[in-house]
Amino acid sequence: MAAAMLKRGLDELGIKSRIVAEPADAIFARSHDERQMFDVLFMVETRLPPDPDPWIGARYNCADGGRTNYSWYCREAIDTLIAEARRSNDPAARWKNFTAAATLIEADAVDLWIGTAVRLGVFGNGVTGLAFSPLSEALDLRWGSMDRRMAQ
Repeated sequence: MAAAMLKRGLDELGIKSRIVAEPADAIFARSHDERQMFDVLFMVETRLPPDPDPWIGARYNCADGGRTNYSWYCREAIDTLIAEARRSNDPAARWKNFTAAATLIEADAVDLWIGTAVRLGVFGNGVTGLAFSPLSEALDLRWGSMDRRMAQ
């Protein structure tokens, strides 16, 4: 559906495009060669990992071009931030470096992310710590908790 929406917008701008559906193994084979890779690759993300490395590190690290970096995007400043994050065991330090890398990636408009999540949810009294996530069903429940005293 996202591909069709993008194609319609491109058509309206007079930009010729076509949608190609291929199995994952064919896409993976193309990803190893920048000249064969698609100009736009639609991927569905089903979860938010507990650490940003699969999102930022694997997708935008120069060394991962043609493997998990499907855009072949490469920037030394981002590689430096990713390397610093990967050397640390401190979640706050890792988050700080990955956030800084994500800010640079966003400024460079490397990828187009289309979210489908809904920001609404109904929960009982005492539920706290829920965070919005642009993935899955829109809620990151990892940090959630319940105060049983308030739930009475």
